[in-house]
Amino acid sequence: MKHHNEQKKLKSIFYILLVLSLGILWYSGYDAGFGSDELDMNAYGKANIAYYKSGTKDISFLQPDLKDGTIMAGTLKFYGSAFDYITIFVNRVLGNGDGYEINVRHAICQIFAIMALFFTGLIVHRISGTYLSSIISLFLLMLTPLFTGLSVFDTKDIPFTAGYIATIYYIIRFAELDINTKNWRIMLGLILSLTFTLSIRIGGLILIAYLLFYSALCLFRKNDKVNNRIFVHWFLRIVMVCTISMVIVILLWPYVLTNPLEHLKIAIQAAQTFPQRIPINFEGDRIDSLSVPLYYLPKWMLINIPILILITFGLTLLYKLLNHKGQTLFFFILITLFFPIVFSIINQVPLYNGWRHMFFVYPSIVIVSTLGITQFISNLSKKAYQYSAYLALLVFSIQPIKWAIKHAPYQYIYFNELAGSFENNYFRYETDYWQISVKEALDWTIKNRKLNQRKDSVVIATNAYSMAYYYLQTLS
Repeated sequence: MKHHNEQKKLKSIFYILLVLSLGILWYSGYDAGFGSDELDMNAYGKANIAYYKSGTKDISFLQPDLKDGTIMAGTLKFYGSAFDYITIFVNRVLGNGDGYEINVRHAICQIFAIMALFFTGLIVHRISGTYLSSIISLFLLMLTPLFTGLSVFDTKDIPFTAGYIATIYYIIRFAELDINTKNWRIMLGLILSLTFTLSIRIGGLILIAYLLFYSALCLFRKNDKVNNRIFVHWFLRIVMVCTISMVIVILLWPYVLTNPLEHLKIAIQAAQTFPQRIPINFEGDRIDSLSVPLYYLPKWMLINIPILILITFGLTLLYKLLNHKGQTLFFFILITLFFPIVFSIINQVPLYNGWRHMFFVYPSIVIVSTLGITQFISNLSKKAYQYSAYLALLVFSIQPIKWAIKHAPYQYIYFNELAGSFENNYFRYETDYWQISVKEALDWTIKNRKLNQRKDSVVIATNAYSMAYYYLQTLS
């Protein structure tokens, strides 16, 4: 009874911290700048909606353009618009369809960041059996400047990360169901999370492989003899989930809907090769996204993840590998972490803008670190030792916390102690690759050069024309 009451209190604390975290994200990211991807995806989402509203006659989604006349990249059609449909709907309900829509997009993006916190916490609770681990996982994610920074404005990678970890949670719940048990709430959760993730990036198809793998593993582990009836029942469940998800994805994606088999194949190939060549500053050299070195991704993760999480992840991984009995679920989490990274490196998948495209594996890293921290603290015999361990966590957290508070909403350009100071890395790596500081620069220029009071024309030189144009239009 005492343990039950304690877990009930910890669960309440976890939910309270989720609400507080949302408040922190909303406050730190309010009226922040925005990147060109936001303008592109917002316009692309509207073009997709126009396709349906016109009775499939309007095919501007194949090559949409911005209000300033900028023709957007032809690769946009290879993405789904699940997130954009949500934000466009909310903006129209609020009567903000033709105005300054970005703050609404940011607020909804931050809600998805909280969903990532929530499902990460549920997974570590399922493994550890305590909501203390859920609280620690929330702390570690909020401690990460890249996470809080991208949560402000990255309306591709944060929603995809939330969908990815939510789907993993429902895969675990689905796979661990007894074969004769029908829990439609879990089935619905799996279908919705899988559909949402695939409707952002088709690379989410990897989740279907996870579903097959972990479900089969649980099936044969729980049943000494898997007869034909059990196997058929299991297989039909998997087929039903995947079929429903894929049908919804196709119906919501105009490019694929026009030629489902062929265009789905092209979209998958584009996700692996991404034919657009993008210049990158890496280690002080100018390279491009189609020829990054093999160590590009590991190097970015090594210099970008807080030291506390790197250390606890490494120690936990080593300990679990040496003590591997009864760790089936833990090793499944490792697969969700390492498989995308290894696949990306082996197949030389184009990467740019740091490692944001692979950020969806980060909750799995946090899960591993959290389990190690939780187990270490729970094994300490005295309360004084446990309090000392918590104090040590806070000490190791000071540097990234100070950075995030001082530099909000630009937390995402953080470098850890291994990389050295931001000043030392300014010319060696990409920093504000989203160019969200353009808005602050324009605010400063308008205020200090009194542009609103000038009667003659003013020429502003920028390499972020679309963002500058859009923002200045909202002021007129």
